[in-house]
Amino acid sequence: MVVRIEHPLALPSGKVLRNRVVKSALCEGLADWSNRPTDSHVTLYRRWAQSGAGMLLTGAVQIDRRYLDRPGDIVIEGPQTPAALAALRSMAEAAQSGGALALMQLSHAGLATARLWCSEPVGPSALGAATRALTDAEIEDIVRRFIFATGIALDCGFDGVQILAAHGRLLSSFLSPADNRRTDKWGGDIHHRSNVLLRIVRGIRMAYGDATALSVKIDAGVEAVVSPDQLALVKTLGLDGVDLLEVSTGRWYSGREGLRGRSNAALDAASFGKIGGTLRAASKCLILLNGALRARPQIEQMLDDGCMDAVGFGEAFCANPDFVGALLDGDLDEAPGIHDSLSASVNPLFGIMQKLEDAAGLREIAVQELCSLAIADYARGLEAPRLRSAAQALRELARNDRAAIKGLAA
Repeated sequence: MVVRIEHPLALPSGKVLRNRVVKSALCEGLADWSNRPTDSHVTLYRRWAQSGAGMLLTGAVQIDRRYLDRPGDIVIEGPQTPAALAALRSMAEAAQSGGALALMQLSHAGLATARLWCSEPVGPSALGAATRALTDAEIEDIVRRFIFATGIALDCGFDGVQILAAHGRLLSSFLSPADNRRTDKWGGDIHHRSNVLLRIVRGIRMAYGDATALSVKIDAGVEAVVSPDQLALVKTLGLDGVDLLEVSTGRWYSGREGLRGRSNAALDAASFGKIGGTLRAASKCLILLNGALRARPQIEQMLDDGCMDAVGFGEAFCANPDFVGALLDGDLDEAPGIHDSLSASVNPLFGIMQKLEDAAGLREIAVQELCSLAIADYARGLEAPRLRSAAQALRELARNDRAAIKGLAA
């Protein structure tokens, strides 16, 4: 049978996506001073729920308040107050209101923790000044925190969770031989470096059963080939009951690069598809590819060829969530980028500014900032993002983050 993007997808856990389009995790930055969801989350996820996607993944929910990705992260640690539980339930209900599955992404920011918030980020090993290696007891505590937070997510109505082991966050640092220089049971070969992640996955399955939708997100890597370590990891994840493995080009971080974000632009769609096909053949996990894929004909060819089982989008949901319906109906051949929603301006001066920013490469740098501000616009109830230049976006988000840090520290 020909596999098409609008076809449903049954997960091994029994949950069913109504189609193959997934909204991948995007940082919302909308939590209150106590790191709880707000009415803004409800408005945002209700907007995304009406897109027609098969599944929505939340932004990273942190399992330790000391290590935030950015101000405004939701945090689940320890017993939750009735108000916090009610807020999480409202968020889950909003995300599911259009018929999509809703999974909560769980994360520990690790060495990628916002430096303005935490003066001493932690990781498997100390990398550079003002970072610290985790103790054995702290690692065991982190495993427990992920399993505990999963229980809260399920109790509040989410269909499952995704464990973030990508983009330089703590669990991806453990997987990286560059970032993980330990010689104990948490470091060394891939079997030891993946020990933390596998303990979390097995603990979730043991605690909450096979009917919980369980996903793991990993990086595709910086090469257009699958490494033996990746093959070993995904094979084990499949055997341990992971439903859906998200493989992301996105951004990657390395201690060797001073924790600077790098876009894996060299990985084109064809190479990405080959990676997906190799991983899918090696594992029992279904494969979700996120990044480098925008064109519907290419996506459907890769679905039919068995390179992946679902496709994830992030930026497109910031540009215009309504793209999903048009993509599913065949009325749209390519998912939109954030600049597409900002290019139609009647102001000639703004058009000149955009051309200057393009020439300087500033608009490419500001993609994440423009997406973050578009998310804030949807959370306010706007139907489309406000018009901003890249420079305006960089300034506005920096200003918002400084204000949020002051509020959290107060």
